[in-house]
Amino acid sequence: MAAPRTAQLKVDGCEDREVTYVQYQFNQQIDVEGQPTGTTRGGVINLKVKSTDAGNTDLLEWTCDSYGSKNGTITWPNKLGGIMKTLSFIDAYCVSYEEVYDDTNTDRMYESITITCRQLTVTGKGSVEYDNHWAL
Repeated sequence: MAAPRTAQLKVDGCEDREVTYVQYQFNQQIDVEGQPTGTTRGGVINLKVKSTDAGNTDLLEWTCDSYGSKNGTITWPNKLGGIMKTLSFIDAYCVSYEEVYDDTNTDRMYESITITCRQLTVTGKGSVEYDNHWAL
């Protein structure tokens, strides 16, 4: 089977989704002169995914479960059909969910979610692991 040509979201216990938008960032506080003054912060991922044809509510269920952490990945394909980059998350919570139906849009129905996670790993040409060191 050929690799997907679009980014994919895979979350434990949820149906795989095609990703149309991903945004995540890491940052440090700085002083008035622009010098870093704090530790790196990160672990929040904003996504827009195509809704499933089956009308699956698993992402909404995850959002409504305040204690339900999950693990998952987002993968981006390269031009040759392999994997260019993978973002893996551990002990993640879905803290925001929005579903939109727009008949004027090519992707008529989509879900926007925000995930916050304890640990985030980005692998591609290199690898970076970030841990929020949450009290468990």
